[in-house]
Amino acid sequence: MRRVQRSIIQKILLALALGLTLEPGLSCKKKTPELKEKKEKTPAKNEPAWVKKCGAAFSFAEKQESYGCGSAPVLDNKQFQLKSADERARTDLAKNLDSFSAALFQDFLASPAIKEKADLTESEQQEFISSITREVTEITLHGAQVLDRWRAPDGTVYSLLRVGFNEFEGALKKQAAGRAAELKIDPQTALDEVSRQIARRRVSGK
Repeated sequence: MRRVQRSIIQKILLALALGLTLEPGLSCKKKTPELKEKKEKTPAKNEPAWVKKCGAAFSFAEKQESYGCGSAPVLDNKQFQLKSADERARTDLAKNLDSFSAALFQDFLASPAIKEKADLTESEQQEFISSITREVTEITLHGAQVLDRWRAPDGTVYSLLRVGFNEFEGALKKQAAGRAAELKIDPQTALDEVSRQIARRRVSGK
């Protein structure tokens, strides 16, 4: 009888011992909760298209207006931040005007109507293009207006400047006629050639 009881007690103790040794093993099988990565901020719903596309966002106004875009990071002085964004947009607009003017006057000097009478060396041509382009841009920028501003969720301020192409065209013609004497041509010939170059670009889109 005692042997039976002893056997039962031994089995119970063995079972308890096995249970204690298995429990840690079972707990190791539990999965650690996954750490969810922080999702990127979604774009603001009211973000204007020009913030990323600049002038390309206004395809309907092609060859009717020129645009410049700029941005400024968060600054303690909010007024200075706005001014900084505007100035960068102004610089961007100036680059666009410079590029257009330089290409136009390069073709202007190469046209038969001008080339036959103007006797300029290559360096003189480059100087003429550089100086007249600078003058055209400076005049045109006086008419530039801040069209829009936008503050992003992160505090960055974006600015958009616009100038009408008619004002730009007027500056191109005025400078060409005013400096016609340098090329030994009459002002009307200069005006006619600039008008032709502008018309050609309006048609080709370049």
